[in-house]
Amino acid sequence: MAETNAIRDYIFKQREEARNVFDEQHRSLIDEAVAEIGRPYSFLVTAVIEGADLRPGPRFDGFALVKSALESLVSSLQLSRDGAQLDALALLRVAVEACCVAVHIIESPEAYERYAGRRSRPYDSNRAISFSKKRIHRVEKFWSILSNAAIHPSRRFYGPQPLDDGSLSVRFGPIVLNSRDCELLMLILSIAALIVQRACEVVLLVDDNQRDGWLRLVGTNFIATAHGNTFLKRKFDELDAFTATGLA
Repeated sequence: MAETNAIRDYIFKQREEARNVFDEQHRSLIDEAVAEIGRPYSFLVTAVIEGADLRPGPRFDGFALVKSALESLVSSLQLSRDGAQLDALALLRVAVEACCVAVHIIESPEAYERYAGRRSRPYDSNRAISFSKKRIHRVEKFWSILSNAAIHPSRRFYGPQPLDDGSLSVRFGPIVLNSRDCELLMLILSIAALIVQRACEVVLLVDDNQRDGWLRLVGTNFIATAHGNTFLKRKFDELDAFTATGLA
């Protein structure tokens, strides 16, 4: 019975305690991340409400991909609160890759045919990363950062961690971040949210033929603008300020 209680504490109680500490210490950072996630959420909901043209095909598949990326953002935030930062970063990498695939299949008919399983050679999602860099600011570099930090196990992120006395330790349970590391984590999440926002723009907006320089929601008269890359440039400037940490 004692062993059962111990594992339940490890799985549930420790995470709940970590979440409470995270929420108490970093409420403003959480609110900022929620606001960034709200951008693509509002975009996708507006597309549905306004009746965007989402008939079966590349655009509908792209819509499904960015919706899935949005879900990954939400799960990543929850994992961050639970003290599972590497898992949170891994999900952000999934979200970024899904966005790149969405852009790829929208703009390359051949890519969509492979993605839909209509070609003998299967679709390779890694090709979407380099393809999308012309449409999403610094996405290839960001994807590499997330891959190196969370997907490919390294001693730095997955191995023993140094203590103040110079010794090494392997910790069981959630990780409690200091304020600076938490700020960096939420900044990375915000960048991922803006990448989802930018992918929404590519997937769902088309040139408005009646208004030069304007865009509209595909299949509707709903006028829109695309500022995703502008916001991304600003956020990446903030991320560059953290290069001393070695992560970026």
